[in-house]
Amino acid sequence: MKLTLYSLLVSLALLFTISSCKKSNPVGPSNSQQILPLKIGDTWLIEYTVYDTTEAIEGTMYDTAMVKTDTVISGVTWHRVSSITIDGVFTDKSDGLWGFGSTGGFVIFRYPANVGDTWNAPMNSSATYEITLESDSASVTVPKGTYVCYDYRMLLNSLPKLEVYLSPGVGFVAMDVYSTTKSGRSYKQAYGELTSLILN
Repeated sequence: MKLTLYSLLVSLALLFTISSCKKSNPVGPSNSQQILPLKIGDTWLIEYTVYDTTEAIEGTMYDTAMVKTDTVISGVTWHRVSSITIDGVFTDKSDGLWGFGSTGGFVIFRYPANVGDTWNAPMNSSATYEITLESDSASVTVPKGTYVCYDYRMLLNSLPKLEVYLSPGVGFVAMDVYSTTKSGRSYKQAYGELTSLILN
């Protein structure tokens, strides 16, 4: 289990360590909604179910993601979100959630967007994710409740790495994390779901 948990943390860190509706008419945010709320103190408690390479349950782990600080860069307010698996700087813009990295800012989760939209996010100097909006109305039930979510699928080198479910005005709801065996077979390494939420 230690190796699997370690590789899960590495997978998530690769994504989030950043120095990280209708088909024809996208559903946009209201004045008060973003795809991920970002106010200091906003907190998401996440429970991960961890799987081995055969997708048998290996155990669980818990993580608390919190908006800890903010800073202004070139006139834009960016927020640091920190947890065991996440340490990144983010901001909400009119076209979605942006991360800030060594190459500057880039959109990670487009919002609003149309189902089927695909774009690239350069997470760091060696990893660029291909992200596709799979659904703008996925109903996802987690311990905290049932939410209508945007379903984002993220590929790295044409292999699935993450499927992230975000609900506008709520943020993180659920996530599938994928890894690859030595033989190159993709498998689900973990499933994270929202168990508790504090929004300011």
